[in-house]
Amino acid sequence: MENNLTQLLDMPNVKVVGLTIIEGNICFHIELNNSEIECPHCHSLIAELHQTRQILIRDLSVFGKPTYLKVPRRRYYCRKCQRYSTERLEWLDWKRRHTQRYETYIFERIKGGNIETVAREEGISFHEVEGIFKHISESAV
Repeated sequence: MENNLTQLLDMPNVKVVGLTIIEGNICFHIELNNSEIECPHCHSLIAELHQTRQILIRDLSVFGKPTYLKVPRRRYYCRKCQRYSTERLEWLDWKRRHTQRYETYIFERIKGGNIETVAREEGISFHEVEGIFKHISESAV
């Protein structure tokens, strides 16, 4: 079943390892397929995992239900330059709590409506929707 959920999620280097439904919200528990990253400081490959912590990221709704991803945020240590680096994910902008596709979806909805309506229908705050709109607008420039 996890293989079908992985295909449904359709994200690079991601495998679904579990699913929970709590109070009408869907949460995919994911695992990242790569075991090393390129050090952003010295550009060598590093595989020494320092720590992993789970974060909850909002994604596009599935079957009309709010959907979240339980994402392992992995921090690596580079012995060459002796620095720590957090893994970057191509489908999640740095320091954001929504997938890029969810933020693009919200941005498109705002263009056809207003922030208050989108916030109410998505079950997120006005300020969160406004922040998404500003982030997408600024990154398009």
